[in-house]
Amino acid sequence: MKYFAPFVLLLMILGCSREVKEADRITYWKNDFSTTVQLGSSYEEIKSWSLSHQIPFEVTSNENEYTLVLEVKKENSIVCVDWTYILSFQLNAKNELVKYDINRHGRCL
Repeated sequence: MKYFAPFVLLLMILGCSREVKEADRITYWKNDFSTTVQLGSSYEEIKSWSLSHQIPFEVTSNENEYTLVLEVKKENSIVCVDWTYILSFQLNAKNELVKYDINRHGRCL
């Protein structure tokens, strides 16, 4: 029982540092994308940005909403296997960027 509190504290510290690292990746992708691709950019400009970062342009779509996997980071933990960073974006009728977001999804227990 005397080791329980230090163990829980260690898990909390490791969990928080991992969250910071994952948030840093989202910030990185948002900054990188927004400095190169602005609202109003074309589908081809988004594709060019993707290919310039060695990201295969394998877009899934539903109407004018698209998703693109930016990267998959392996996780060395007992809770999660990996994190996938995803660019979601919408185009208007002229195939111009009107909205985007970058998030992550984990394969976790």
